[in-house]
Amino acid sequence: MHRPLIPEPGGTGAPTRSGQSPGNGTDFAEASTNPQVRSQITEMRDRIAIPPEAIAQAIAFVIEQPATVAVNEIVVRPTAQN
Repeated sequence: MHRPLIPEPGGTGAPTRSGQSPGNGTDFAEASTNPQVRSQITEMRDRIAIPPEAIAQAIAFVIEQPATVAVNEIVVRPTAQN
């Protein structure tokens, strides 16, 4: 999944442009109408997913950077995904 996280408004100094974060501990699997796919996604999530709080910490890190620092992308992924 790759999508814009926070677009940089002109002149505000918001440093984040995009983020990639596979393997989040969210309820994404419930969106599938195929029970087998839903089960596979849920199993993988339960095995390797990182908690939403870890994503929040990574985003907070970016937001806390001074206006002189530009963080163009962040990639947060579970270490179990190696």
